[in-house]
Amino acid sequence: MNKPTLIWMRAIGISACPLLLWKGRICLPKPKLDNPWQAIALVSVIGVDLAISVMAGFWLGRYLDSWLQTDPWLMLLGILAGLAAGVYSVYLLIRSYL
Repeated sequence: MNKPTLIWMRAIGISACPLLLWKGRICLPKPKLDNPWQAIALVSVIGVDLAISVMAGFWLGRYLDSWLQTDPWLMLLGILAGLAAGVYSVYLLIRSYL
């Protein structure tokens, strides 16, 4: 990267990673949880995300069970799929904080 690009990046708050500069990439600064309200919001979003994913899997599995007459099996599979989707979604959410 040339010097004007680095100056412009620093002006808008983007720091360049020395290890990734040779690949032509930049890395954004990690978000900080200095404010306790931000931490509370993050924990709340994690809980809501997991709950919605599991409930969506439950309701989709229950609907498919009633349609295909495979009474408890697709509901259980939907709960597990919803839990897996929720855990993956939480991983994507907190990946920037790690």
